[in-house]
Amino acid sequence: MTGDSYTLKLNAANPSGNLASTVKITSDFRLILRYTNGDIYGDGTYIYNVSKMNQENSQMEWTRNEDLSWGSGYIHRSHDVYNVNIKEVVGPASYSSSYAKSDNVMLVYCDVNTGFAYMESAYQSGPDHEYERSFVDTFGKTTPRSLTADDFEIFSHILVYDLNAGKAIDFYSPLNYYYACGAESAPHVTFYQ
Repeated sequence: MTGDSYTLKLNAANPSGNLASTVKITSDFRLILRYTNGDIYGDGTYIYNVSKMNQENSQMEWTRNEDLSWGSGYIHRSHDVYNVNIKEVVGPASYSSSYAKSDNVMLVYCDVNTGFAYMESAYQSGPDHEYERSFVDTFGKTTPRSLTADDFEIFSHILVYDLNAGKAIDFYSPLNYYYACGAESAPHVTFYQ
């Protein structure tokens, strides 16, 4: 009856608790829920806590290390995204790139003060034994550093958070060397309705 109180029970993967709001319910019943303590869960996986965004986002950290070697030398590149300051989270979606793939992700838009580090080193044996190392990112700034407002003037910096694995699996950003230089093309993203 109209005006009566009801209790709705739902058999879902998200934990029981006091719900503040439903962030999203897709047509295939994927649930993204916000609890009164600020926790955000999607399909049973903890994503982040809105009131502790700069304190406990270790599951949002992302690292990629790549080594290319040949008989007389090597190149090493590493990327690190840490202390993630979250601007917005959208999804769920499926995601496919040259580097990562999942049928159940959230796109985490990073904000100012997110930490970023890049390092590239190269060695070539020979008479001069050349070794080079650089901490300069694709924007020409020395890392490690915190992202500043000018880093967002044209571009978004997006961590791809895999709900199935409970961790970030890619960083779609022009700060990612592989996207910036065109070695990897833009990912394919399909949002669930």
